[in-house]
Amino acid sequence: MAVGDIGNAVIGSLEFDTTNASNKSVVELATNYYAIAYAGESDDGWLKTVKVVNNGKTITVVDSLEFADAASVHDVHILHIYGDIYAIFYMDVNTVKIVTVSISVLGLISDTLVDGPDTIVAAGTLSSLDAIKVASGMFAMVYNRSGNGGTVSSIAITNAGAIGAALTDTLLFDTVISSKFRI
Repeated sequence: MAVGDIGNAVIGSLEFDTTNASNKSVVELATNYYAIAYAGESDDGWLKTVKVVNNGKTITVVDSLEFADAASVHDVHILHIYGDIYAIFYMDVNTVKIVTVSISVLGLISDTLVDGPDTIVAAGTLSSLDAIKVASGMFAMVYNRSGNGGTVSSIAITNAGAIGAALTDTLLFDTVISSKFRI
């Protein structure tokens, strides 16, 4: 096989949720360790950590946490804040919510949330959430608000995981297309 060719053989796999795993978002914790935030059974919010070793041949679940018992979680995004603190942005019915969690570099998840769930946006019919870290302590999210179009908002989250009480700023950037946006 030439350099850059992708082979057709699966090296290793793991079914980390045997019921449902949709709207997945993955972040690397450290070498060989990853966190996966997703909508699991009954569309509740789940976080699982996995360890991948032996050049991808061995994959195991390390820990798990149900972060939202909402039955309507979708558009899930996990982002690193600082140290062992991570933010999970997600939609629940017509609201944007955020939780923060502590995950060690070895994939161990704290049994309690650091902060949240905080409802950040709750107006109209919302869809198509995406989020990024724009600077230390500042995050941006983009979402579609039915009838209003594309909206980008920013919110502060401290390095310790405390979620800001209100949006820092909001901008309606598209009033016509109202499509799926990525940031």
